[in-house]
Amino acid sequence: MNFFDQGRQKNAKPRWEYCELIYIGSAEEEYRLNFYALDQGRNFAIKADERGRTIAQLGQEGWELISSSVHDMCEALYFKRPLP
Repeated sequence: MNFFDQGRQKNAKPRWEYCELIYIGSAEEEYRLNFYALDQGRNFAIKADERGRTIAQLGQEGWELISSSVHDMCEALYFKRPLP
């Protein structure tokens, strides 16, 4: 690495990954946790009684709540964390 590369890394803008926890209210799964990535996404079914534990786990893993919204009685929580 040369001198100029070091300066670029120091001033590089942070890169983020994102996920969302969405209330869907179906009989089988009440929330959906979606992770977004350039190469692939992942999603998981979350029962309503697991919502709080799921949010706490996201915090432990470095995810930060950045926004929330409610539309037509559907809640959505949006999270981000720095890419490694």
